[in-house]
Amino acid sequence: MRHTVLHIIVLSVCGLFDSTAQITFQKVVESGEYLTGNSIALTFDGGYILTGNVWSNDGESSNVSLTKIDKQGNVIWSKKYGGEKRDLGLKVTQTSDSGYAIAGSTDSFSMYGDLYLVKTDSEGNEQWSKTFGSLGDDVGNSGISTSDGGFALIGAIDKSTAGRSRDIFLVKADSSGNTQWVKEFGTTEYEQGEYIQQTFDEGFIIGGFADSKNPKQRNIVLIKTDRLGNKMWTRLYKGEGVRILTKVIQLKDSGYAICGDIHDKNKVPPRSDALVIRTDSLGSVIWEKYFGINDNVDCNSIVQDTEGNLVITGKIGTYRDRKSFFVYLMSISLEGDQLWVNTYGGDDFNASSDLQQCPDGGFIIVGETKSSGDLRTKALVIKTDESGACKKFEVNTD
Repeated sequence: MRHTVLHIIVLSVCGLFDSTAQITFQKVVESGEYLTGNSIALTFDGGYILTGNVWSNDGESSNVSLTKIDKQGNVIWSKKYGGEKRDLGLKVTQTSDSGYAIAGSTDSFSMYGDLYLVKTDSEGNEQWSKTFGSLGDDVGNSGISTSDGGFALIGAIDKSTAGRSRDIFLVKADSSGNTQWVKEFGTTEYEQGEYIQQTFDEGFIIGGFADSKNPKQRNIVLIKTDRLGNKMWTRLYKGEGVRILTKVIQLKDSGYAICGDIHDKNKVPPRSDALVIRTDSLGSVIWEKYFGINDNVDCNSIVQDTEGNLVITGKIGTYRDRKSFFVYLMSISLEGDQLWVNTYGGDDFNASSDLQQCPDGGFIIVGETKSSGDLRTKALVIKTDESGACKKFEVNTD
């Protein structure tokens, strides 16, 4: 039995409102291949940079993609990186030299998986790439540019030789991608780091999960470190069902907000609800809320807006009809109350992966869609105004 209130989402379709006060759009990033969008960042010129994956037709291999778009959502250029196997671009940041850093995962450069970091110039030309990991099967999930000009990557390291599956793995690299130090965190059978952010004290907050012995239960873990990766504290957020963390951010009051979803595998078909947890600066829970109405509501990204509220995005739909999935954007007060919500996308499957607030107060969302008129999955980019309103869905033919 869950001990928090389930908020019922009343959804409005953004496509019914044509906003003209700000630049807004819903556009498909056209490609002759299968292209998914995983992360988006604002760029110094007022546009956007997005990373994701370009998939082979059989879905067995992929390259990292990097796409520059202008403030109107038009593609300026697109690049690919990686080898012959499965390479994933999961997080992108713009670096101080106006280039870009992509963190992800790769299977192409060793017998097993590794964490992957690609550095490019301002035009997307690769300057260098690095892999990090053990001799086992490791996973990279996210990364950031750090205040000292270097990088920090988070994922999981193979611990099968130690009698466990994986531990959380933190890598700190300098501005050239050379390893400065690594840290491992883990006590259970399987722990994995999903997201990392540098905190106000120049340390790091790491979000991930820890498996329990019950296959129908998974717990969220939060780890705070100092600037050298030494653990300061750990918090475990337990509950019924499989809990998945997708992002953690530090708030203006030095506390944290966690987003993700909770899956109930006892339901047929399985049910999931969006999950948001607000904590204080030491990770103690202030409140925990679930948001759901259909079979499936997940939550993949969260930001704190300029007014101090939390804004989340994910997808909502039903397992009974894959075409019924839409992207949503929801504003939540710091007390956990829903303020507004909108939905987006075309007439087929739509999902979101990442979210940022723009200088004009609106929001930029990246994800994927099958609403482009052919069978290929394409990257979807949505720009809204400050209330989540935007223009109708369209296919970008530039």
